[in-house]
Amino acid sequence: MRLRDFFLKLHGFRKEQEMNRRERAELIRLQTIELFNIQVNRKDRIKEPSDLWKFPWDEEQNKPHKPREVVTEEQQAARLTNLLKSFKQ
Repeated sequence: MRLRDFFLKLHGFRKEQEMNRRERAELIRLQTIELFNIQVNRKDRIKEPSDLWKFPWDEEQNKPHKPREVVTEEQQAARLTNLLKSFKQ
């Protein structure tokens, strides 16, 4: 296995773990809301899950995505040169 393949598989594995963690957290939050809403008056019920428990990805979904920075080939070459210089020192 090449090093690149290893890191790609590692990235995929970690992404899958993060998705599973998010799914479990969302499920727990929804179950908690349902159990809470059963026990309170209609006017006191929680409408939005994020009102009870905010997750970091709730804020990410509401933020507009900023466009990626356009980097020219010259800038890429300069960055690579600086990086190589830092390794030689």
